[in-house]
Amino acid sequence: MTSRLVDGPRGRRFLYELLARAEQRENGEYNENSLVSAMWDLSIRLTRDDGSHAVATFEWTGEEAGASKRKGNTGRLIGRIRKKWMARSRGPWHRSGSFRLGLKPGWAAHAPAAGYTSGQSFNPVPHWKEGVPPVRDLVTSAKVAVLIREASKRLGEEKIPMSDLVQALAESVISARYWQEPDMIDIILSDPVVADALRDSEEMLELLGLDFEMLAGGGVELAATWLIDEIDSQCVVKPSEQVLDAWLKSTVARTESATRERPDDSTANWSGHWWSTPPRGLLVSNGETVDGDPAAFSCTEDGPISTRAEIRELTVPEKRVLVIENAEDWAELSKRFPLDITAEVRHDWFRVTGLDVTWIIPNWRDVAREWDGVKLSVRGYLTSATRAIDVGDNASMIAGWGPGETFWLNGEGIFVGESEIWEQSNVGDLLWERVSNRHGENLEDDETALGGNEGPEDQLFN
Repeated sequence: MTSRLVDGPRGRRFLYELLARAEQRENGEYNENSLVSAMWDLSIRLTRDDGSHAVATFEWTGEEAGASKRKGNTGRLIGRIRKKWMARSRGPWHRSGSFRLGLKPGWAAHAPAAGYTSGQSFNPVPHWKEGVPPVRDLVTSAKVAVLIREASKRLGEEKIPMSDLVQALAESVISARYWQEPDMIDIILSDPVVADALRDSEEMLELLGLDFEMLAGGGVELAATWLIDEIDSQCVVKPSEQVLDAWLKSTVARTESATRERPDDSTANWSGHWWSTPPRGLLVSNGETVDGDPAAFSCTEDGPISTRAEIRELTVPEKRVLVIENAEDWAELSKRFPLDITAEVRHDWFRVTGLDVTWIIPNWRDVAREWDGVKLSVRGYLTSATRAIDVGDNASMIAGWGPGETFWLNGEGIFVGESEIWEQSNVGDLLWERVSNRHGENLEDDETALGGNEGPEDQLFN
């Protein structure tokens, strides 16, 4: 049984972001008749008017405003939002967060866009819905589906730059949520009418022969360590058995505590450890993107935690590696090695899926008796992450795991090479620079050391 990208939230988001980038490349940052504009209008209209959300809109400023009016536009335009984030109120406190914007000079935000903190209030949605089109122009999911099909046809008429594919995957990763409701873009893309339209895009990529694994899982295995406050890391890896034993003990203790102390009501305002990966204390590696950069920079769930990273190449001997290619693989692993964590994840995963069920994950200590490593393929991520996976009478979810990422349950014999230091060249962007090589030599003046090549002639197709 072949899993489809449109079956998974991350796959649908990847296809949408790919269409959006192609559209922006053709029409510029903003076009009032575009798919991106329609999606944004529908997102605002569908957002609840109960004061629980805040939405940002944008307008031209300065000289740009005059030019906009001369072109007959309304003056209220929406910038290219790389990550659309809506703050959600939970009782007396709000989740904090920020927008990642890609606005042209002369654009200004018309919302208290960034930095909600505990106890801080904000205006409810009705005050920020003035940019919604009049009733006769209301965007529907059917219109979004039409625009998707039109964009899919154009996608097949041109070569797809590798940068579009890498960026689309990165946007899908960074927009994933495992601890709260999906964002409005993901919700719209889950509409059966819209999801069916996205099949055209998926079929086009299949006809072109896209190798998904080259987006993040190709080349050598690289271990990334995020450097914080200029503290150098020694990439210390504890014995795998010790890490797994400690993880199991801690997981069982947290679940028992949650059973005693948290309400059974899945809608209650509680949160806990929501990820289902093996423990991060193990050796973890990613591959390279198609341009040779470490995939960890663009494919880390919730984004990198630092703008500096230490990268080490792994030399891996013959190992038993299980590759998760689809939801069925994950379900089988969870069924064979079940660990019930319902009380710990009940509230978070209910917000994600709307399901009040018994939640299980693989018991990684037991999995390690048969497998030395477990890898989530890029296609496995796109088809299966951020969704409820049926496991008989129970359910499970792949949460917190990046595409192409491998957890080494048995790191014995794996050689960890010399380090390279990389730095993010522009905060909020995907471009990173290698600033020192494996011999510790500074590469700041070496133009060939730059990562993030973006040649439109570079392709990822067979």
